[in-house]
Amino acid sequence: MKIVVTNIYSYDNKGDAAIVLALVSEIRRVFPEADLTLLTTDAKNDKDKYGAPVSSSLMWVLFSAIKDLPIVRRVYELVTRMGGLLLYLMFYKLFRKPFYGLLKKEVRVVAQHINESDMVIACGGGYLGTADASPKSILLLFGMCLSFLMGHYARKPVYLYSQSIGPLHDWFAKAIVRFSLNRVDLIEVREDISMEYMRTLKVRTPYIRTADPALLLRGQRRPAPIKLKKASLQVGTTVRKWFTTEEERANYRAILAKLIDYMVTEYDAQVTYIPQVIAQGFGDDDRLVAKKLWEQVEHKDRFTVLTDNLHPFELIDLCGKMDIFVGTRMHSNIFALLGDVPVVGIKYEHKTQGIMDGLGIGDATIDIKKINYEDLQQKVDMVIKNSKHYKELISQNMPGQIALSSSAMDRIKEEFDKLRPMVAERSS
Repeated sequence: MKIVVTNIYSYDNKGDAAIVLALVSEIRRVFPEADLTLLTTDAKNDKDKYGAPVSSSLMWVLFSAIKDLPIVRRVYELVTRMGGLLLYLMFYKLFRKPFYGLLKKEVRVVAQHINESDMVIACGGGYLGTADASPKSILLLFGMCLSFLMGHYARKPVYLYSQSIGPLHDWFAKAIVRFSLNRVDLIEVREDISMEYMRTLKVRTPYIRTADPALLLRGQRRPAPIKLKKASLQVGTTVRKWFTTEEERANYRAILAKLIDYMVTEYDAQVTYIPQVIAQGFGDDDRLVAKKLWEQVEHKDRFTVLTDNLHPFELIDLCGKMDIFVGTRMHSNIFALLGDVPVVGIKYEHKTQGIMDGLGIGDATIDIKKINYEDLQQKVDMVIKNSKHYKELISQNMPGQIALSSSAMDRIKEEFDKLRPMVAERSS
């Protein structure tokens, strides 16, 4: 039996890496006989990271592999690669067999992996949404959907594992997602807000509520090679480049810098930036933002910017040593929560709110679009002064969320078992 997992980003996004580690472990638990292949946007870097073979994903061959080419060549490659793929899928739908001659060599490898599989699983995450209504966002969304739609047109069972759906900023994005979701066999969403999105989109495919896969890593710690400076309050934090203008980014950093200085003077805090996303090759490196933040902090000796490339299990260990966590990156918050550490979550998409709500601490979030110093300080004071209460809420609600997450792969197996005779017939 062969399983292909699509839509994997990069090991250098440690939240995404945690999802993949949990997903691979769950596949091994439920399908111990499976021959597994992971399709990732960062195959060269991701090799030997997950205990399963990796190969380049459709997103890599369509977009990332050509990003450094001259603009005319880039447009030519994108049109020929995507155009050939669309013709290939139309041919497959009409004649029920692949015609690889329509595909560029790089795309052909992806198609062969999917055609040789018995099942396609779209990796969990928050990629079924758009940052805005721009053509670039629409194109990336379309590529994401094509990554698992290829399985549908190859007549394979396709399962969407622990997704967040949305936000979607215009009718075209909604139409793409609705079309795609109605052509898979089961959709699993990881928070209630995404469940509401599914109802709004009027998706016909069966869908169920699960939880974030990273929650299954509770207890998976590896000692981090980091020695924290002594202080009365250990605070962990993550940041990210989010806003579109430098003025907005500077304001975000100024608010966080003021908060760090406040926690130092008010609580004798030592604040540590945790390197959560370090994907330099994709222009996605939070350490650059953290270094700019350090420059704006007055008590620089009390703010440590780590730059290490740490394993997700080391990050779980490090985040678990904090007394409070103030995180923008959602999975850094989850890493802290796995150690029952109270979190103030700075939400940039609704997935953060949904996951915090699931653990009973949704009041400890603040919207990055509306962020201001006074509200953020109040949230931090509230969580610090009621730390015991928040720890109890996390401890009480965590088992239920872990159970929901664990049910995701079991449900996929149930659905696949119903289709086994059909899958065998299609493969013969």
